[in-house]
Amino acid sequence: MSDSWWSDSDEAPRRRKRQSRRNKTRAARRSEAVVSKPVGEAKKKRKKKKKSVQDRPREAATPASASDSTAEFFTAPDELPIPGRSLCLDPAPGQSGSNSALAADSPARRRRRHRDGGESSKAKAAMHADSVGTQTSKAVAESAAEWDPLKDLDSEQREAFAAMKALVPQLAAEADPPVDLSDAKVLAFATDATYCRYLRARGYSAEKAAKMLVGTLVWRAEYKPEEITLEEVWEELENEGKMYLSAHKDREGRPVVYMKPGHDNTTDRIVKVKYLVYVLEKALGSITTPGIETMTWVIDFKGYKQLAGMKNIRVSKDTASVLQNHYPERLGKVFMCNQPWVFNIFWGAVRPFIDKNTVAKVSFLGSDYAPIAEVIEPSELEVDYGGKVVYNYDIDEYASFLQSA
Repeated sequence: MSDSWWSDSDEAPRRRKRQSRRNKTRAARRSEAVVSKPVGEAKKKRKKKKKSVQDRPREAATPASASDSTAEFFTAPDELPIPGRSLCLDPAPGQSGSNSALAADSPARRRRRHRDGGESSKAKAAMHADSVGTQTSKAVAESAAEWDPLKDLDSEQREAFAAMKALVPQLAAEADPPVDLSDAKVLAFATDATYCRYLRARGYSAEKAAKMLVGTLVWRAEYKPEEITLEEVWEELENEGKMYLSAHKDREGRPVVYMKPGHDNTTDRIVKVKYLVYVLEKALGSITTPGIETMTWVIDFKGYKQLAGMKNIRVSKDTASVLQNHYPERLGKVFMCNQPWVFNIFWGAVRPFIDKNTVAKVSFLGSDYAPIAEVIEPSELEVDYGGKVVYNYDIDEYASFLQSA
């Protein structure tokens, strides 16, 4: 099965083209600096550019004397261009010179294009929606039509549900800051299904579940996960696909997320966690079948060489904290593939911070991918894991897909 962000082409030609564009960009910038500035000023300019964009004050991102073409790089004063993007050097019709060419497809403009959408993004989204056609079983679809989260609760569990409902308003009023349960976003999140998930996560202890839910409501009010934009996490997309939401579902209609730590090329722990939350929100928002509340993850460690680093352990602890405290009962199945032998050390360090129910959902496969096909239909599974879907990560097409999800 193919769609707008699955391609049969090789990745190698893409990389060569991107590298060629980067080389042309550098040559154009050097040429422009030498021609337009005296030698002394050109040297000063090159020295200035050595300073990383991330190290500059945010208010200095858009100089007051910036030209019109440079001003187009930014959609707001607090936005920074992302370094390392390949730029198009072909001048727009009727224009000449490298300034107009760089402005035509600068990183910030490309981010703004994905943020604002546009006909091309909408067309891609429409093509994507037509091509995916997720194979959810008829039995699941029929049972979901009359799904009631309280249906399978016994009498004791129903009592716990009622007790939790009575406790939450009191704890919400005592929270710091207090939680307004009448807020539209809170009402949309704190449904009966949410109450049931938190009860299951806390063994149907009404008090523990109520505290946990209110803690999440406070966290969501401060963190605002539903408002995270693509621009805020764009640097996490600047790789060969280290974590992405698939366009395909598993046999039960659950979203599928692929994680490939071998492609990790960032160090900002805060942005890493924010991107995780962004993907979680997108994945859960893509669920269209009532009664489906969980996700399937395929985590492939092929090519990963920094497993035991302390930074990675801290990121894993942050990840476990977010998943357990604010997204309980959301993991359906996790497949760990190609884990190196040192993973045992790493797993031993983070396992104490992971809930036992979550640990039970994790399967360690090594290079035997057969169990994945039992959960994900081969027509919905990537070729690398025994399926039929050919996937080549492309940042622009994936960004368009995320905006349509």
